[in-house]
Amino acid sequence: MTLQFDRLAFDANAAIDSLRPARPFPLPLKAARRLIMPLFVLAELRLGAARSRQSEENAAQVDALVAHCEVIAPDPDTIPLYIRVRNDLAKVRTVPQSLEKREGFGHDIWIAALCLQHQLPLLTNDSLFDQVSALDVIHW
Repeated sequence: MTLQFDRLAFDANAAIDSLRPARPFPLPLKAARRLIMPLFVLAELRLGAARSRQSEENAAQVDALVAHCEVIAPDPDTIPLYIRVRNDLAKVRTVPQSLEKREGFGHDIWIAALCLQHQLPLLTNDSLFDQVSALDVIHW
């Protein structure tokens, strides 16, 4: 039985799996009434599409996904939640050394903060989010 959600945010790994036929499709994406895409997920998807060998095709897939989503961005009210998430994660994780992983880690903090701010469950297979208190994490 697939859980149904009125609103569901998702991480880049869920989006990527939904766009690639060889990957397992995250079924909660189909069951959600409204899909919410944090701005940092969009940034990661656009960067990945731009770096790929099939950049035009991948960019078109991202555009099609975005057309079905509401994109949310941080505002001043997000900042206290960003600080709380960062403090939660600092207790259990160290900041990655590589620039790319450090950048992704920073995006994940904002994604979690946005989900907390908007009281959204987050669809992801990234175990990092399990360390954020009060975040409703959905794995597939």
